[in-house]
Amino acid sequence: MEKFFCILMILCLLCGCAAEPVPEEKENILQPESSSSENYEFDKILLKLPHHLDEKFDSAVGIEQHSRRVDIPFAPPEEIREHDSLLMEIDVPQEILEEIKADYPDFGGEGWKTTLKYFSDDLSAGMIKIIYAIEDTITTNKAAIATIENGKIVRIAYTNMEMETDEAELLERVEKFKESTIQEKKTFEEDELFLSEDIQYVYYYNLDTLVYCYQLFFYKGAGEGAVINNEYASEYIIDDNGGVSGWESFL
Repeated sequence: MEKFFCILMILCLLCGCAAEPVPEEKENILQPESSSSENYEFDKILLKLPHHLDEKFDSAVGIEQHSRRVDIPFAPPEEIREHDSLLMEIDVPQEILEEIKADYPDFGGEGWKTTLKYFSDDLSAGMIKIIYAIEDTITTNKAAIATIENGKIVRIAYTNMEMETDEAELLERVEKFKESTIQEKKTFEEDELFLSEDIQYVYYYNLDTLVYCYQLFFYKGAGEGAVINNEYASEYIIDDNGGVSGWESFL
């Protein structure tokens, strides 16, 4: 699902169970060793799995600050057609860049990542996300988002485009957090098979809050009836000292 945080997602952006057929080669995927909390280093903070932030945090995250309607024809990139993919990283389309600069003349520079995602097989509906990241380490909710409908860009929305923060301090907090914590692992059942895992650090400008997001993906079931489970996530607010905070400290 589309979210700026834990995304999973960009911005997710949290979790659901998506029914998808298991590829034939799934038996070749390596499954990491599961661990219990008894095996963790006693001097590190155990990040529980699952562990979710309060729903109030979700509702406070996505605040659209400005948007406007546009009418810009947009043709799908050839790479999308060649690789039969509905999601890819792209350069900022020139027509969108001109619109953004009309609203924010200083837009540009390093740190911006652009992704194109289509929601339909005929490539007529989708979304272009232009999100600011801090040194490829911290994703943020400073973003411009273009909506595609019927082969046209019809709307551009902005969040936190003019906000700044102490990026060096945030990067230092992330390093301290990595050194002082360890992620709990799931113990897999016989009908479960590890697929992948993802870790993101997300900074929310409007909340002045840094969040750690861990997402686990694994197969549940066997054969064609197997599904990909993505319900296991671990989310923590990182405090000013690189430690762990809860929702209570945010309030």
